[in-house]
Amino acid sequence: MNKKGFTLIELLTVVIIMGILAAMAVPMYEKSMERSRMAEVRSQLATLLEAKLRAMDDRNLATYNNFGVQYLDIGFSCTGGTACQNDKFSTDNFTFTLNPSGSAGDYFRETNITGVSKNMVNAVCATRKTGENTGVSFLYLGELAKNPNQAFLCYNNGVTDGCANYGMASTGSTAWCSN
Repeated sequence: MNKKGFTLIELLTVVIIMGILAAMAVPMYEKSMERSRMAEVRSQLATLLEAKLRAMDDRNLATYNNFGVQYLDIGFSCTGGTACQNDKFSTDNFTFTLNPSGSAGDYFRETNITGVSKNMVNAVCATRKTGENTGVSFLYLGELAKNPNQAFLCYNNGVTDGCANYGMASTGSTAWCSN
């Protein structure tokens, strides 16, 4: 008699193999999603800094003086209603700050302008607001960086390997974006 079908052992073997493959694929998927979020935030920070500097130029300002996101010539899809009316606003994954604090130390290009050297007011930053990397901060210096490769800085902010999860080294001793 010719029986067609699978035995229980064959079915269990297939299920176990699929489980092992899924267990390996999920962490790789999560890492690739975090890297794509980092690519997204890099683009957003560069756009935000350019808009901030244009708004400062329109107002003849050497440093940012809290004029708010509503004066920028770009639009961001914000969450939280009136959050877009301040110096801070949020998207689904990040909270952006127009007026970061702290210092970028050796990464910041020295200037001769009194009070501006190592001052973060002309940079922008973002903080990861969801997921296992919640609290990791990114500072974008743009042309203010001494070295173009150091235009983006990362701070773990208490998250184990937070910056390493984005393929970056942790720099600085302070969080630039306070929540």
